[in-house]
Amino acid sequence: MDDQAARITDLEIRYTHQQDVLNTLSDIVRDQQVVIDRLKRKVEHLELQAEPESPGAEKPPHY
Repeated sequence: MDDQAARITDLEIRYTHQQDVLNTLSDIVRDQQVVIDRLKRKVEHLELQAEPESPGAEKPPHY
């Protein structure tokens, strides 16, 4: 039974480590999603700024 107890203990240690890694990765993914959302809003804002006010308002590049 000592061998079986050692195996169970080893599995419990591995499980605990995997849970810790999973929680860390989950936090990283959440943080990255926050950054992605912020960047999307910035791109949308920049796209709105880059749109011409009216089609005839822009001068051709040779002017």
